[in-house]
This record gives sequence, structure tokens and C-alpha cells, in this order.
Amino acid sequence: MKHIAKNLFLHKNGGFYALWRESTLEGGKGRQIMKSLRTTSEAHARQRIERLRSLGMDWTRFTAAEFEPCDSQPIAAQPMARPEMRSPVNDDGRPSFSEAVELHFERQSFASGDSERSARQMKKIVLGLCPDWSGFDPQLIWKRYKERRGPDGKKDAEDNKAPDLVAAPNQLRWYLRKLVPWLVKKQWLPPRALEELAEIKNLKVNPRHPEIPTKDQIRELFCQIDLENPELGRFLKFVAMTGQRRGRWHCDREERRGALGISWSDVDLTSHRIRVTLKGNFVKWLFISDEAVRLLEELARERNGNSLPDDQVWGFSDRKAKRASALLRKWCKAFDLEIDYLHALRHYFCSVGLSEGLSAAEVAQLAGHKDNGKLLLTVYAHVLQPVLEKKVRGFSVIE
Repeated sequence: MKHIAKNLFLHKNGGFYALWRESTLEGGKGRQIMKSLRTTSEAHARQRIERLRSLGMDWTRFTAAEFEPCDSQPIAAQPMARPEMRSPVNDDGRPSFSEAVELHFERQSFASGDSERSARQMKKIVLGLCPDWSGFDPQLIWKRYKERRGPDGKKDAEDNKAPDLVAAPNQLRWYLRKLVPWLVKKQWLPPRALEELAEIKNLKVNPRHPEIPTKDQIRELFCQIDLENPELGRFLKFVAMTGQRRGRWHCDREERRGALGISWSDVDLTSHRIRVTLKGNFVKWLFISDEAVRLLEELARERNGNSLPDDQVWGFSDRKAKRASALLRKWCKAFDLEIDYLHALRHYFCSVGLSEGLSAAEVAQLAGHKDNGKLLLTVYAHVLQPVLEKKVRGFSVIE
């Protein structure tokens, strides 16, 4: 689906949908909810989404008159085009397994490009592990996938026989929980498949806890990276200075994410803020430090004012950004540092922010979190050993 405005999306069937997440503060479970606005008119859709926001996103408070279809033909009467089958139907009336999986993918709605890419990857994995109906068993597919990745669900670095097994097993579970009920509803699978699916448990993923280096170590690290590749070095420093995810760049603004997806129209150097697209297509203006502003000002001076507002700040592709990860890994290994993956710079930013005296809620806001610091303290907050040692020396419980 295409993002139009806050909570408003355009489906490929031409209809507009409201998409939001339940508030956990009001007793909700944080589930994502999608409802049809029953209109193909963007003006009517915007009116209804504003009305829904005024009701606190409480769908049940819509009156029947307010929710009458605004168009001559309601969305429910506009079926999506069925993809043409490319292979014959089996003797039992079912299409081939690959056709059924492709058809399911075509009929799905995705709130973001990230979800669509994940589903496409999981589809490829399922078809690789199970080519036909006779071998389809959700639990068996799950077990095969786990065996290829190891007992804890992590990919074995020496396993070169499974190059496409790059996503976490929980993503495969997420995909199967979409695919299997749909196949059962089509009567292409027996109902017992739902019972087998329910037995697949969500794996608990233990977050990584890298040892956070000192500022002197970080300066020395970036000094060496700048000598080898100044362009990628500046990008890595910006990620460390702002705590943002690497993200991705796309010509379509709705597909841009994180630090890599920032354009010059997303930068306000006067107020020390940047506009970042976070997970779930949420867009927020976030404060940045003086050192991050100086880095962006230096970059702007090098462009001599030739950059358009929609031009990317960094000027390179996702593929080149992956080289930044390799560069970071190379020099962290040379300096024996544990922040040898790009997302660890987000851990570094959050940990240093807490050690500098910012509250958990303040650091969480700078990182783009919405839970007032709960995730920050669980995953991203680490003890800086030199800072702890200095504090302990001046700590007294008697005198």
C-alpha cells in the first residue's frame, strides 16, 4: 500500500484504508489495525481519517451515517484482479503449490516496503524448502529452517549451502501465520494445519550486549576510517552522533528509511533537527547535537549550494552503505572493539547519552523510540566501564 498521510494508505485496489496501532497505555495489545474507509476519493478519505483521529482512533464510535460509502461503487464491490495462473490446476482442484503461494502474495496488503520485502524473502524460503503440496508441513518447514541456522536460530557463518536464509526464524513464523490460514480458508489445506501452526512458538532472541568503547577509542577508530574512505567515514560518524539506523535510500520518498534516507529537505540546521522515517513509516523530527550539525554544515559547504531539497544528503546507494558496514567491521577488528556492526553505533549513542546525564526518556526520544525508554533500558543501555570505574572511586556509603 502507498502511504498518503498519517494513518492513511491507498490500496492497490483503489480504496483508502486507515492503519494504526493500538495504544498499550489504554489496555490495548499494541496490535496493528487496518480498516477500509469505504471510499476511492482522497478528499473523503482525508475527512474520515481526521474524524477518526478526533475520536481517538476508536473505530466503534463512527455512526452509520458517517460511514456510508462516499462513491457510486463501494470498495467491497471492486474485487482485486486475480493473477493469471501460469500452471495447470491439479487433479484435486488445487493449483500447484508455487502458484498458490504466489497468489497469496499478490492478495496481501503491506503497510510498508520493508514488510513486503520480508514477505517476498520468506516466500522464496518456503518454496525452497517445500516445492509441492505433498511436502508442506508448517512444523517441518520450521524445523528445517532452524536446523540450517543452528539451535538458537542464528545462521552458522560456515554454512554456505543456504545463502538465502538471512532472516530471523521469527520472520518465517510471521509469514506462515499469514499463509497457512489463507490456504485453509481456500480449502487447499485441511483445518489441522492451523493446529500444527499454533505449536510453532516464537523464539526469544537475546539482544547483543557489546562492550561500549571510550570516546578516545572512538576518535581513534574514526581517524583511521577517515584516512581510508572519508565519504563513508562521515556517514558512520553521523550514525554514531545521531543514533539512527542505517536505513535505505529510494527515489520514492515513502520508501526512504533511517540515516541513509535523509534528504536536504529533512535537515533544519537552524533548529538543530532532522526529519527521519522510522519503522512502520512513522516520520519524526528529532534533535541532533552540535557536532552532528557541524558535520552536515561541512557537507553542505562542499556541495556549494548545488543540492536540491529532495537530493540525498549522502549521495550514495544502499550497496555503497553496506561497504560502510564492512569498513567498520575491518577497523573494529583491528582495534579489538566489539561494536563491529553498524547497528552497534546506535547502542554506543544511547549508552553515551545516558552516561552524559540525559534521562532514559530523553535518549529514547532522540533515538526515535515511542515507549519513553522501556526498550532503551532493555536493549540499548550498556555500562561504560571507564565511567563506572571513575564514579565508583568517588563513591562512599559511610563517610
